[in-house]
Amino acid sequence: MNAATIAKLRALNAHFYREAGLSFGQRRQSPWTGWKTTWQRVSSRPGFLMDGVLDLGCGNGRLGAFLNAQSSQPLRWIGVEQSWSLLKQAQRAGSDALIRADLMAPSLPLHGHFSLVALCAVLHHVPSRRLRRRLLAAAFDQVRPGGVLLVTFWRFLDCERQRSKIRPWSLLQGTPWEIDPAQLESGDRLLSWETGEILRYCHGSDATERKELIQSLPSSDVDEFDADGREGNLNHYVLVWKPAESS
Repeated sequence: MNAATIAKLRALNAHFYREAGLSFGQRRQSPWTGWKTTWQRVSSRPGFLMDGVLDLGCGNGRLGAFLNAQSSQPLRWIGVEQSWSLLKQAQRAGSDALIRADLMAPSLPLHGHFSLVALCAVLHHVPSRRLRRRLLAAAFDQVRPGGVLLVTFWRFLDCERQRSKIRPWSLLQGTPWEIDPAQLESGDRLLSWETGEILRYCHGSDATERKELIQSLPSSDVDEFDADGREGNLNHYVLVWKPAESS
């Protein structure tokens, strides 16, 4: 995928969140089932202390609010989001800090280690495997030794209900986001929203790509499971643990 295609897909999604960000956030209030499983698994990890959380692509802040509700003491939670509309909604979630930043920039505007770093519902909006791999590496760099990276992959291509939202790329002809389909990668799709008038770019990673992305991280301590949606498998969850420092 060339730079021009990446730029247009990113611009398309920026337009989507400007137009639909308010309704998008308002329709997403309940915690995911998989977050409950995540909490059970990380909180029962021997020696793990949930103190600092970095929520990359925090949206309306509901993951941070959920984690705070589970914790016996307030967590240090920092949310990072590019959409102004979603950031405004996240202000009500009790974050210690909200940062507006581009997650696809060459480096993240952060220098600190967190016990949990989350990339929930983010990677499907990242065009090109190269940028997905770079963002994963940058997120893992923010995990403290002994901490965990939480990654979710949206399995919309495996769900008939979600596949019904797929639209032809020809709908972008004559718009500022018109692209050459030959530049797209396997799994790249154009999805409709609500009335179908607002479109967004999403990428569906298959099992092979998910495995390659996770194996690119310097860790062999990985926990995976499926959860969410009516069928209980709409998202694929991966917990990647960073090795603790040697004593």
